[in-house]
Amino acid sequence: FPAAAAFCRAHPDVDMGVHTTLTCEWDSYRWGPLSTRDPASGLMDDEGCFHRATPEAQQHATPTAVQRELAAQVERARAAGIPLTHIDTHMGAVTHASLIQGYARLALQHHLVPMIPRLDEARLRQRGMSVDDARATARFFEDLQSAGVPLIDHITGMPLSDPRDQLDYAQRAFDALPPGVTVFILHPAEDTPELRAITPDWPSRVANFETFMRPEIPRYLKPVSYTHLRA
Repeated sequence: FPAAAAFCRAHPDVDMGVHTTLTCEWDSYRWGPLSTRDPASGLMDDEGCFHRATPEAQQHATPTAVQRELAAQVERARAAGIPLTHIDTHMGAVTHASLIQGYARLALQHHLVPMIPRLDEARLRQRGMSVDDARATARFFEDLQSAGVPLIDHITGMPLSDPRDQLDYAQRAFDALPPGVTVFILHPAEDTPELRAITPDWPSRVANFETFMRPEIPRYLKPVSYTHLRA
């Protein structure tokens, strides 16, 4: 984090967000909340770290504690001099009826763009929300869109299951993008002993990095003018 913050201070035009985090999925690389060490918050597991899985975090963490923690993460980044542009959600942990509205309001409070999928009442019900929660959340999403907040139509990205032929995969993925707002996710990382110790899918993360450092990628992504987008 200090190195990333220093980079952002030196390059204030960089597009940088906070990957708001309520979970910690690794075995040998663990972290916990910034805002509290109180077990009553529900934010931590028995090891004093975030829960490993999204359902556990959503089940145990209180909405009040979550809101304070997300705010603390945004405030920590701002205090470090990072000129934030957006926030998103690690492992989709905030996409829960009791959490999503607070997450969005935090973004608007700080004039940040939140990563929120465009989900109607039926799709929210498919994700396990009750009828009342799905209806209220869908109405909230509609209000956000009316206020000019861009909602995400599609989420795709680079695989973590296979490091082979990733340049070809990326080009085919770009060609297949449908109309609308798409979040294209990749997990680029340099090959280090630490990375290999943290995650078994390190070859794909290294392949993500090496692929998107190749000159073919910017050549393949033809520039699109904002004038065209506005039209």
